[in-house]
Amino acid sequence: MSSQLSAIAAVLTVELAPDAVAQGYQPPRPLERDRGEELAWALAADLQEVLGDLQDYGLVIPAALYDLTEILRPGLPMVDILMELYRGGLQGGAFQPQLMAIGAHQGHWPVEAIAPERTPGAGPMLGLPLVFIGPAETMADLERRLEEHLLEKGRAGLRTRELMESDFQVPAVNLAYATFNDLCAMLRLQLEHHGFAELWTLLQGALFHPERRQVTRLDSGNAFWLDGRRVYTPFYTVAQWQAEHGSGLDGYAAWLRTQRQYMAGLGAHGLEVILCAADPALAGACANKGVARLQEKALPHPDRLREKAVESQEGDLTAATRVTLTEQHLPDLGPIAYTAELHGPDGELLQQVHDYPLHPGALQSIQADWQARAQGLGAAFELFRPGRVVTDAQAPGQLRGDRPEAP
Repeated sequence: MSSQLSAIAAVLTVELAPDAVAQGYQPPRPLERDRGEELAWALAADLQEVLGDLQDYGLVIPAALYDLTEILRPGLPMVDILMELYRGGLQGGAFQPQLMAIGAHQGHWPVEAIAPERTPGAGPMLGLPLVFIGPAETMADLERRLEEHLLEKGRAGLRTRELMESDFQVPAVNLAYATFNDLCAMLRLQLEHHGFAELWTLLQGALFHPERRQVTRLDSGNAFWLDGRRVYTPFYTVAQWQAEHGSGLDGYAAWLRTQRQYMAGLGAHGLEVILCAADPALAGACANKGVARLQEKALPHPDRLREKAVESQEGDLTAATRVTLTEQHLPDLGPIAYTAELHGPDGELLQQVHDYPLHPGALQSIQADWQARAQGLGAAFELFRPGRVVTDAQAPGQLRGDRPEAP
């Protein structure tokens, strides 16, 4: 009976030059298969130098550079996929230590699931993952050697540096090996330094315990329920925020700023962020009850949250002669909502609607939809950008449209 195989991952970290990061550096294309094999042998030689004898272990290396957010994803799928590729190379036979390099063929990357995204603006660090494979009972010694020596002594050798510069042409200031634990420690310190300790708590749960549900609440009023590879989070309108938290536009701005930052961070690491309707009952909900409740409250539209504030019981909306759209704007956040108002022949307000964009791409679609609505009604359309949030003087938590005198 063959031994069960196990895997331990490490990574060659590539620290980019600051000027390249500032210019929105795009990671390079993966290497072709022959160049990938030469690089893999150079990496293997480095690792042998640092860790000692590795002849009992297999090693699989993709000849590609990834943003660290592509490597550190829920359940660490990169490791599982590379291990399965190695297992497939055995063709059902007994384990044999070998070096497997994965490279492109005529520009085509062979494994779509781990194709590098090459998103501009990556950095300040990229990673080239590598996975050791071996019988489970032999891996404890290797893991000990990795944790004791890799980060401390794992500088890339001269040949590796030459190949990285010539083949990838990457503007690197430092090349060093690290374990995944080291990588996570770097990420945690970076997030904590910038005030995102709770974001690391969520990522840690998703990376290493995706089977567990957890809830994370912030002092700013943000709350996130983690369920495997999904994160549920309530999204507030200004009126809902004021009713539940009562801290006005300053509090709402702090909440929204943090909400956007966390959504971006979670999404970058491959988590699906599901926005849900706000519900005061969630205030004390545990992980299981919160997820169950939020699953029923997922927002129906992927682009916007619509809040109908005013609708005349007597007015006929088809009689609208004027449609105004007010861009509600907060400093550093940009547009946070659009207030649409339909006015009748005598200037009376027939309907007031607040559309909250749920991602930047929704801004143009909201404007276009209301302009099309006005055209369909045969009404005049006006877009106002007062550069601030316009609220009702009698109810500061209630948005209203900017209402210059009609021409």
